[in-house]
Amino acid sequence: KVDTIGDAYVAVGFVHSSSVEDSLYTCQSMMNVARLMLATLAKYRKNQDIDLRCRIGISRGSVYAGVLGKLQPRYQLLGKPMRVAEELEGNSMVDGVHVSEEVVAVVVAGVAEQENEYGISGGDGAD
Repeated sequence: KVDTIGDAYVAVGFVHSSSVEDSLYTCQSMMNVARLMLATLAKYRKNQDIDLRCRIGISRGSVYAGVLGKLQPRYQLLGKPMRVAEELEGNSMVDGVHVSEEVVAVVVAGVAEQENEYGISGGDGAD
C-alpha cells in the first residue's frame, strides 16, 4: 500500500528487472492481490451485512516517485501507469478488475514463454 486518496487505495508492485519472468510474476501477483481483495470484501459483506464494494484498475510501466508537499508531505508516484490505473479503476465494473493492455501483453508473453520452455503446444495438438 502506497497511499489512500479519497476512497481509492493505491498499491504498487515493483520490478527492478526487465525480464519477462519478473514482469509476469509481478503482474500475476497484483492480479492475485485484486482477487483476494474482492474475495475478502464478498466475505465481509456476507458476514457484516454491509454493502461494501470496490473497483480495481491495474497498469504497469515506469513511474517517478518522491515526497511531495510542505504542509503534509506524502510519498507519491507519478506517471502514465498511475493515470492509466486510475482511469481503469474509474471505468471498471463494480467488484471488477480492469487491467491495462500492457498487463495483458506481459501475461500473454509470459504464458507463451512458459509454454515454449516446457514444450507445451497450443491449439488442437497438430503441429
